[in-house]
Amino acid sequence: MQTFQGTLYRALNVLWQGHPLSGEGARQHGGRFNPKGVPCLYTSTSANTALLEATQGAADIQPTTIVSYTADFQNVLDLSTRARVEDAGFDWAEFSDSQWRLMMLAAGTSGSQAIGLQASQDHDALLVPSFAPGAKLEDTNLVLYRWAATAPFKLLLNDIDDRLGLRASRST
Repeated sequence: MQTFQGTLYRALNVLWQGHPLSGEGARQHGGRFNPKGVPCLYTSTSANTALLEATQGAADIQPTTIVSYTADFQNVLDLSTRARVEDAGFDWAEFSDSQWRLMMLAAGTSGSQAIGLQASQDHDALLVPSFAPGAKLEDTNLVLYRWAATAPFKLLLNDIDDRLGLRASRST
């Protein structure tokens, strides 16, 4: 079992900036490591990786809000390299398949989603490589299946100045 303590980042579509702790978008649409119906937070270990993930190689950057979190996760599965994926008993071809969306549409779930679901049974988060166009080997994401304001899967939004206006909206 591995831990992660540090800062995580997300580049949010501005439509979701009022819900930076919600896994609703991933629940509604599915993601590489979660099928539709399963809430998930896709975070990155650097701001640059978060932006790569949000743009997916597009030349034009759409309106985006970058946020950071303070994280303390005690039960992380490290699948950040091919060797670690295979050592964990998973198939690298399914894990890294760039056609996961097409597979999800055709079959309801993809191989990487099945891997994510299986791994999430025993782990709160997965450390995975970024598959975004332009990503380097050191670009990684932490896919969160469980998160809360307290340990063992602590995730706190860094917004001391309330720039997202979330404290004011909760009191009204």
